[in-house]
Amino acid sequence: MSHYPVTEREIQNGILRAKGTAEHTLAYVRNIIDMNTSAVRFAKLFIDIAGRGVDTEAQTLLNDLRDKKIPAACPESNIARLVLLLLLGSERGEAVA
Repeated sequence: MSHYPVTEREIQNGILRAKGTAEHTLAYVRNIIDMNTSAVRFAKLFIDIAGRGVDTEAQTLLNDLRDKKIPAACPESNIARLVLLLLLGSERGEAVA
């Protein structure tokens, strides 16, 4: 048996493979913009980090899921979207907004 995160299984089975998603699904999509990823200690709480930088493969997969797969499987009226501007202070690594 393969190991998948619970959220991934929920998305696969509850949205992407499901029938009648208009009646039983709600997708809450958060898009974080302008994050200072040099504050790795805090950035890793919100995004996937590989080594000391952003995991670009994970970001590509997430973007594809968020921007293509979920909207193709779920009506837009069932998708709640939040765009979050998250600034992390680079000197002390504290959240500033």
